[in-house]
Amino acid sequence: MGDTARSKLQHVELQKNRTEIITSLNTKIYGITTHSNNILVKTKGETKLKLINAMTGEITDSINDINPLKPISIYVTSDHRVFIGAWSGGKAFPASGRRVVVVMDQEGKQLQEYENNKHNKRLFTYPRCISVTSNGNICVVDHLDIDHRGRVTVLSPGGDILGIYIGHPDVNTEKKPFKPVGIRTTPSDNIVVTDVDNHLLHILSDQGQVITYYNLHESEVLNNTFQSGNVNFK
Repeated sequence: MGDTARSKLQHVELQKNRTEIITSLNTKIYGITTHSNNILVKTKGETKLKLINAMTGEITDSINDINPLKPISIYVTSDHRVFIGAWSGGKAFPASGRRVVVVMDQEGKQLQEYENNKHNKRLFTYPRCISVTSNGNICVVDHLDIDHRGRVTVLSPGGDILGIYIGHPDVNTEKKPFKPVGIRTTPSDNIVVTDVDNHLLHILSDQGQVITYYNLHESEVLNNTFQSGNVNFK
């Protein structure tokens, strides 16, 4: 678990009636996922991702370096491909410079970049979170402004736009805009998006079409963010 406010990263195990801390590190992280039984993290100002040994806490440089770009978000697939949302730095908004999703293999070799559509228009403003379906669709939470208004862009493996989701008209209004902060894909290839300010979970198809939404405030489930890649859905 990562706590950016307290600059702390902890590896914990949930016991029957308590939480056991396995490792605790004083380090500020801005993105986290698991990779080959280790923890892959993004730290501030680095172009290279860091690798943390889950048992010893040792921090080393990973082989995933996207210099001169800077990482924003990370996601690792079951076949060990590493997806990195990245930018060229500067001011986050309005968008300038490069905003891209980079794909690497487990050896750190770059496989592909997703940056512009077929009309050479920018695909992303600030690719905040990434997940990938089992059939290879790339699902990106894209923040559009400093207030975290956003959208979900779903791409095919070839880079075609399959869908763009900007929130549900029944619940997302000008006064309650869609502010996605987390995204995960399920084994059945649905897409689950957290809309924290509105206490909502949005459930989408693998092409970004809305299926339904859940109001977690009414269900007394609050603070619904995804902090790591180890979230299981049926």
